Amino acid sequence: MRLERIALLIAFLVAPLTAPAAASSLIDQVQLAATSYHEHPARIDAVRAALDAKLAAGEDVPHLVAAARASFLWGQVRATTAADKLAAFERGRELADKARTLAPRDPGAHFWFAVNSGKWAEARGAWRALTTLRMLRHEVELTLELDPAYIDGYAFLGAMYRRLPWLLGGDHAKAETMYRKGLELDPSYTGLRLGLAKVLLATDRREAARVELRRVVAEKSPRNRAEWTLEQAPEAKKLLETER
Repeated sequence: MRLERIALLIAFLVAPLTAPAAASSLIDQVQLAATSYHEHPARIDAVRAALDAKLAAGEDVPHLVAAARASFLWGQVRATTAADKLAAFERGRELADKARTLAPRDPGAHFWFAVNSGKWAEARGAWRALTTLRMLRHEVELTLELDPAYIDGYAFLGAMYRRLPWLLGGDHAKAETMYRKGLELDPSYTGLRLGLAKVLLATDRREAARVELRRVVAEKSPRNRAEWTLEQAPEAKKLLETER
């Protein structure tokens, strides 16, 4: 417990004083870092270090899953070299694998194993290997079987079906189904809405796509403000400009 308190103190010291008071646990801190790194990227470093300290003192499933997510975030946002990215995704993969071994019915363990494994394979240039794709799909389908409200699973599968060629399992209709199911759970999930707009563009439903793109840009309370600010809103604006 002493290690966790010290780690949390470090995390709060490097974060701004305006951080929400509700973000008191390490798991809350991961969520805060994931949605505010556009303003405070060092939060990712702090919570990653805090979780490493926590796990060194004793492992449990919730913190293994949180650490797997933090490792993914660090690889995506903070790593500056290909080697560092690969190491971060491999670490996240290992942490999530431990969690799913300890708790085979924990949806987060399966989801973050899939996410880190996918990015690890992508960093190695092998994410389109059939065995990898089957494994990723299985893990995320299992995530949704265990928890149909695990909304990130719909975003993951939607992106897979949208991005892959037909011969590897790509399917615009399935992608659209995943995106719409996710948006039923949370209309403010702008990543889902942007993905849906891309499917609509790819299937030549351009006016419907423009409607979704405008909604992405106009969203007042995006589920993930960091992703919306840095990626989704700029991309939606750019797509709208090309669709004039």
